[in-house]
This record gives sequence, C-alpha cells and structure tokens, in this order.
Amino acid sequence: MNKLVSYFAAAIFAGIVFTPSALYADCPEGSRPTTAAEQQNFMSTMNAIKAAVPPAPAGWQVKAPNIPYTSGPTSVCKGSKLVAGYDATYTSEEAVKLNQERQKQLDAQIRALQQLPPDKQKEADDLYHEGSQLGYKAIAELKNKNADEAARLREEANKKYAQSKAIKQAHLQEVSPKMTEIINAEPAGYGNPEVQAHIVVLDPVNSPNSKAEAVQIPGVQSAFFDRNKTLMLSFGRDASGAAIWVQLQGSREEVTTVANLFANSNLRALAAK
Repeated sequence: MNKLVSYFAAAIFAGIVFTPSALYADCPEGSRPTTAAEQQNFMSTMNAIKAAVPPAPAGWQVKAPNIPYTSGPTSVCKGSKLVAGYDATYTSEEAVKLNQERQKQLDAQIRALQQLPPDKQKEADDLYHEGSQLGYKAIAELKNKNADEAARLREEANKKYAQSKAIKQAHLQEVSPKMTEIINAEPAGYGNPEVQAHIVVLDPVNSPNSKAEAVQIPGVQSAFFDRNKTLMLSFGRDASGAAIWVQLQGSREEVTTVANLFANSNLRALAAK
C-alpha cells in the first residue's frame, strides 16, 4: 500500500473527509507528473461517481455540485496515485420543518415567560403613564419659563419611569433561570437535517477496527459505523482493483435513509463483476 493510500485509509476510518486538492497539497518528498492515462482515468471515474449519485427521494433535497475539474490533476505526490472523490449533501425537508416548529415553540415559551402577569403589567403601565403625564406638565412649565418647576416635574417623571422599568427587570430576573434552562436544552431537541456524502475510489484499505459497529444495508457489500459515528459503505472494487467507498455523516436516522439510496443506486455498477 503506497503512502497516499495508507494516509487516506487512516483518514477514512477516523471519519475525516479529504478532497484531492487537500491530499496533494503537502508532498514532503516532492511530486511527480501524472500520465495522460492517469488523468483520463481520474476524470472518467469522477464523472462515473457523480452520475451514480442517487436523486433525492420525496421530502428531501440533494446538492450535487459540478465536478471542479475539466481535466485530471497534472501532478501528484511521489509514490502516490490519483484518488477520485466527490461530495454531495442531502437535506431532509421534514427535519428542517421539525426544527423550525421546535424553534417557534421555544420562542413562544420564552415570550410567555417574559410577559408580566396582568397585575404587574397594569402596575408598570400605570407608573409609565404617570411618568408621561408628568413629562407633559414639565414641558408646559418650561414654556411658561418656570424652569425650576419643569426640572422638578422631569425628576418625578423619571422616577415613575424607573419604577415601571424596575418591575419589568425584577420579573425578568425571576424567570431568568427558567429561560436559561430552556435555552440550554434547546440544542438537544434539534435533529441534523443534513447528510454529508463523500464518495471515493482508492486502493484497498485496511479492515475496520474493533470499535466499528457493523450494520446490514441490503445491496452493500459491507457497512459499519466508525468510532465517530460515520457510516462507511463498501461497494467492493472496480475493474482496476480500487475500493469504492461512501462515507455518510449526519443523524443516524437520516444517514440510514441516504445509505439505502446509495445501496440501490448505479454506484454498484462501478464494482467489478
């Protein structure tokens, strides 16, 4: 197994996604030019991978960007091979909707807590109204050139405003622990609506370690969740002997849905018969 493939294998089972540009960015031993055959095979594999990305089912959306290459890379690290990899993102509209509904519920709970009880609201409103009336009187006295009385009335008005504000602040301080509890519990109630899919074709890699959780996905040669809860799907090898992998990251339920899409996709056609 060459150095690049060994490095990539470790990255896969650690649940890390790398693009070809990232893999070739640092070549301690220098780089080498790629052959025309390598470049052609790279592009044909990239196009085959993208074409095999399954469409989104009902209630989902998929973002499958264009391949960022018009031709294969012209160089690669010494002792390494070109690795074809492609990313797509699936989004569950239902999960998005559930998150939005939960957010509305939490916002409503926060607003309800912030709302003063009727008796306290009336007391605060009355004090504010009294402050406003005193303010109007202060303006009138100022027009009558009675500066001292105007200043006294403004001071009284400000006291009323402060008393009204103090009632609201006291209430917020009282309900603050409950609001904090709601806010802190907020992330736990949300589902991740996105599933990141990374498809890669590379030389055979080592088997998963003992910490992996094997799962059954009909139509997939082997599947397991790694220690980072990333679902790895193995579709076997292509005609050149390279391993075909799909790496799925997201919430387990949504990941399983997308895994079943790939299990029934044209990706299986890339595997050697």
